[in-house]
Amino acid sequence: MNNKDDVPLYSSRITRNYLEYIEKEYPNIDIEEIIRYAGMKRYEVEDPGHWFSQKQVDKFHDIVSEKTANPNIPREAGRLTASSQSSGAVRQYGLGLLNPMSVYLMVETFYRIMTRGANAKAKKLGSNKVEIVVTPEETVFEKPYQCLNRIGTFESLSKPFTRKYSRVTETHCCHKGDKHCRYEISWDKTPSLLLKMIRNYGVISAFIAIPILFAILPFTVWIICSLGMFTTILILSVFSEQLEKKELYKTIESQGNAAKELVNEINIRHNNALLIQEIGQIAATIVQVDKLVKSAMKIIMQYLFYDRGMILLSNPTSNKLTFTSVIGYEGDTPVTLFDIENHSTFHFDETIINNVLNLQKPFLWNRVEGTEAIHIFAESHLSTKQSQALICVPLIFKKKSLGILIVETTEKKRQLTKSDMSLLIGIASQIAVGINNARYFEDMRNIREQIQRSHDKLEVRVEERTNELEELNRELQAEIQERQKTERKLRSTIKEMNVLLKEIHHRVKNNLQVISSLFDMIKRRAKHPETIDFLNEAHAKVFTMSLIHSQLYQSDRLDEINMGKFIRNFVGQLAQFYPDGRNIQLKIAAEDVYLSVIQAIPAALALNEIISNAFKHAFSGRNEGHVSIRFEKIENQKVHLRINDDGVGIPRHVDIDHTETLGMKLIRNLITIQLKGHLHFNCKDGTTVDINLPIMMCS
Repeated sequence: MNNKDDVPLYSSRITRNYLEYIEKEYPNIDIEEIIRYAGMKRYEVEDPGHWFSQKQVDKFHDIVSEKTANPNIPREAGRLTASSQSSGAVRQYGLGLLNPMSVYLMVETFYRIMTRGANAKAKKLGSNKVEIVVTPEETVFEKPYQCLNRIGTFESLSKPFTRKYSRVTETHCCHKGDKHCRYEISWDKTPSLLLKMIRNYGVISAFIAIPILFAILPFTVWIICSLGMFTTILILSVFSEQLEKKELYKTIESQGNAAKELVNEINIRHNNALLIQEIGQIAATIVQVDKLVKSAMKIIMQYLFYDRGMILLSNPTSNKLTFTSVIGYEGDTPVTLFDIENHSTFHFDETIINNVLNLQKPFLWNRVEGTEAIHIFAESHLSTKQSQALICVPLIFKKKSLGILIVETTEKKRQLTKSDMSLLIGIASQIAVGINNARYFEDMRNIREQIQRSHDKLEVRVEERTNELEELNRELQAEIQERQKTERKLRSTIKEMNVLLKEIHHRVKNNLQVISSLFDMIKRRAKHPETIDFLNEAHAKVFTMSLIHSQLYQSDRLDEINMGKFIRNFVGQLAQFYPDGRNIQLKIAAEDVYLSVIQAIPAALALNEIISNAFKHAFSGRNEGHVSIRFEKIENQKVHLRINDDGVGIPRHVDIDHTETLGMKLIRNLITIQLKGHLHFNCKDGTTVDINLPIMMCS
C-alpha cells in the first residue's frame, strides 16, 4: 500500500472497465454498493479526469472479488480495455494505428494516462513479439491483482486487429522480489496477412514447378496443371485482398468512432475556451456588479447547457445572500431579483451554504435512482421541477468569498463530474475578479463623488475661513504693532536694568576693594601674628567676593559666572596673601562651566577656605610643595571640584566630620547645606578634598 494512502494514482477509466465488465457478466451485482464500499462516488467513476488512491482501488478490488467470487476478475476486466467505451485513451491511440506492433510500442504514452504509479517501456523483439518492462514508483507498492489486470490489458491490445488475445509471459515480477515486472508479448498474424504469405509462397513455388513439370508431363497435362496453379494463386490473391479490405474497413470504422469522440471532445473544449474568453471579457469591461453577474450567468447557460442556474452574492455589510442573477426558475422563465431579508421565506440548507460560502468547499451532487432530491433552499419558491444534478462553487477573490454560483440539471442527461466542477471553479474565479473590480470602480466612483462634495463644502468653508482669517489678521496686525511697541519699551528697560546691575556690581566691587585696601593697611600696622592671620583670612574672603563681582561686571551675562575662568584667576592671586617665601607650585585644570551667582559665591568662599588652609598648614616645616586644582562638569548636571596637596596632611587624631573649627564649619555649611552638595576628605599622601555640586538653573 502507498505510504500516503490518499494520493491519487489510478485513473477512473480502470474502475469503469471493471464496472462495464461486471454489468455485462454479473448483472445481478449492485454496482452502487460496490462504489460506496470503496469510498468512491458515481460521478467520480464517470469522470475520465478523476484519479483514485491505492486505498480506494484496494477496497474496490476486495468487494468485487467477494461479490463475484472470481479471483481472476482483474485479468478478465483488463481484457476489456481495448474495446471498452471507458478506455478512451487506449482506443484513441490504439485504433489510430494499423497494426499491433505500433500499439505495443506506443504503450509508454497511454500507460501514463491510466496510472501515475508506474512507468512502462516497450522494446521490439520480432515481427510479432515485444518486451514491456513496468517499473513501479519508489513510494508506490502495487498489489498482485494489479499485475493480473495489467496482463489482461496487454492481452487485449492485439484483439482489435487479430480478433484474438495476445500471449503474455511474465518473466519477472516485483511481487517475487524483482525490481520491475517484465512481460514478453506475442500475437497471431491477421488472416489477410497469412493468405498473402500463402499466395506469395505459391507464386514462388509455381515459377519453380512449371519449368520442371514441362520437362516431365505431357503438354496437355502441363497446361492444365499450370492453369490450375495460376487459378489457385489468383483466387488466393482476390480472397486475401477482400479480407484485407474488410479488416481495413473495420479499422477505419473504429477510427471513425474514435474520431467522432475526439471531435466531440474538441468541440467541448472549444466551447469551454470561448466561454472562458467571454467571461474574461465581461469581467474586464463591465464595471456594474448586477450587469456583470447577469451577463456571466447568461453566457454560462448558453455554452454549458444547464437547465437552470443562479448567482448569489454576499452582502459585505451583513450575513445575507442576494439573488443577483437567476435563470431557469419559475416555470423556466427568468425571475426578477430577490433579496433574502426573511429566512422564513427562503430556507437555505445551512450546511451546504456554510461549506460552500464560508469554508470555500465546492459541492457536487448527482441524484441516484431511488433517493430523494436535495435542495439548496425551499425549491417550491422558485420552481416545481426536481433537480437531477447540482454543482455549487464559491466566488473567491484573494481567499474571500464573494458569493455562490449554482447550476442544476432537471433532466437526467448525464452525471455531472469533477471536470464540470473544475471548469465552473475557473469561471467563478474570473467572475469573482470581475465583481471585485466592479466593486472597486463603484467604490472609486463613490469616493470621487464624496471628494467632489467635500471639495464643494471645503470651497465654501475656505471662503468663510478666509474672511475670518482676514479679520483676525487685521486684529493680529494691530496686536503685533502694540506688542512691538511694548517690546521696544521692555528692551529699553532691560538695557537700563543691565546698566544698573553692572553699575551695582561695579560699586560693590569698588566697595569690596576699598574694604580690602583697609584690611591691607590694618595688616601693615598690626604686630601680633594672630591678628595678621585673622586679617589675612578676612581679606581673602573679601577679595573672593570682589573678584566675582568684578568678573560679573566685565561679562555680558549678569546672572551666571564662568567658574573655570574664576578659579584660574582667583587661585594665583590668593597665593599672594601668603608670601612666606616657600615655593608652592600650583597646577590648575578648570573647565569653562557656568554657575549661577547664588552658587558661585558660596562655592568660591569654600574654595578660598580650603586653599587658604593648604597655604597655611599643609606645608609646615617645608620650603616647597604642590597644590593641584581640578574643576570639571560630570554626568547628571553636576560639577566636580578636587583640591589636592602633597603636604603633611590632617593629623590622625582630628575627626574631620565632627571638628568644630570655624573653617571646617564654614566649609560644611556652604557645601552640604547651602549648595546641597557632597563633601569628602582623603588624608592619604597629603590632603585631597572632593566636592560634587548639582548645577542649579537660573530662575
